[in-house]
Amino acid sequence: MSLPYEIMDTPSEKEYDDITKLASIICDTPISTITFFDESRQFFKSHYGLEMSEAPIEDFFSRHVIDNPDEFMIIPNAQKDDRFKDKPSVVDNPKIVFYAGYPVNNDKGVPFATFSIIDQKIRELTDTQKEAIKSFANQVEQLLELRRTKLVLEAKNASVAQEKIILDAIIEGTDAGTWEWDIATDEVFINAKWFQLLGYTSKPYEVFTMQNWRELVFPDDLIQFEVGLTNCLSGISEKFHLKYRVKHLQGNWIWVENRGKVVDKSKNGKPLKMFGIHLNIDKERMQENQFLAIADSVPGVVFRSEMAKDGTANLSYISNGFLDLWGVSSEIAMEDNNRIWSLILDEDLPKVQKSIEQSATHMTNWVSEWRIKQANGAVKWHKMIESQ
Repeated sequence: MSLPYEIMDTPSEKEYDDITKLASIICDTPISTITFFDESRQFFKSHYGLEMSEAPIEDFFSRHVIDNPDEFMIIPNAQKDDRFKDKPSVVDNPKIVFYAGYPVNNDKGVPFATFSIIDQKIRELTDTQKEAIKSFANQVEQLLELRRTKLVLEAKNASVAQEKIILDAIIEGTDAGTWEWDIATDEVFINAKWFQLLGYTSKPYEVFTMQNWRELVFPDDLIQFEVGLTNCLSGISEKFHLKYRVKHLQGNWIWVENRGKVVDKSKNGKPLKMFGIHLNIDKERMQENQFLAIADSVPGVVFRSEMAKDGTANLSYISNGFLDLWGVSSEIAMEDNNRIWSLILDEDLPKVQKSIEQSATHMTNWVSEWRIKQANGAVKWHKMIESQ
């Protein structure tokens, strides 16, 4: 019953031992204990005047105490009490005669431990001594609540520490540079990887600010940088996501992808901090440019599309030659790809749609043929080969 506090089998602590010692002095008894228990035994967290730190559950006076919340259990002479006279602790050491116990409650108000005083002779307690024991039990409750709070905080801290280890490993594995912007001071806290992306082997700024950052952005990209940042800070955009160029230490410009978001706000909703990552996409950008050059030189048309969760496809790129092949400009098609579907002959459309569904379901290449009718009335056969 002490599991939420993880108290069983813990070493002695001065805070608890001082309480039991003081209780014995005030009540003039040789023994005072703070007792917890589990299914098989009782554990004495503090045991002034008692050498043992645990005892079998069968020899358990405290069970009767916790069955009666906020009530004293006083046994003037255990040797004459049928409930206790045959217990080992009465027959043998410590030869209990007088016992008084008061429940210790958990944070829900449920008794789960006891504060007890013990004597080896018949005696009584004064009202003052009884009030003192109640106060001691309450002090134990306060100590236990502090312990529970500490355990919760330690668990949270351990979880946060573990998450940080995982995050650091992910960042290290992805070669991502991280940044945290304190908006009030304008200081930006950058990790070493962020500057390494720009060719630096050590931090080039004593204090790095957002203004320093702006000075690294390619002039033609600065406007979209400011717009993206402003939209994120104002709440127009939930996230700051941008691809732009920054100046490398060697003087050339490299492409980076920046993702960030507001992570802290004041009570009135004013942004206080932003956090994000930087990725070097220079190689990807170069490969993209090579792809575009090849796509515009091959016969036919090269598409790039993305399948949304609702099953609709969005065109993100169409190469040159689309107008000649379809009779519609690529700009119009990307803005509204329903214009493409409307050109396919009605009798071919179900077959095309089914082939797309099969490709998406089985993650296989999409291969299909169909006919389109152009504005001038001409009918042309098209064949599509698309890889996942």
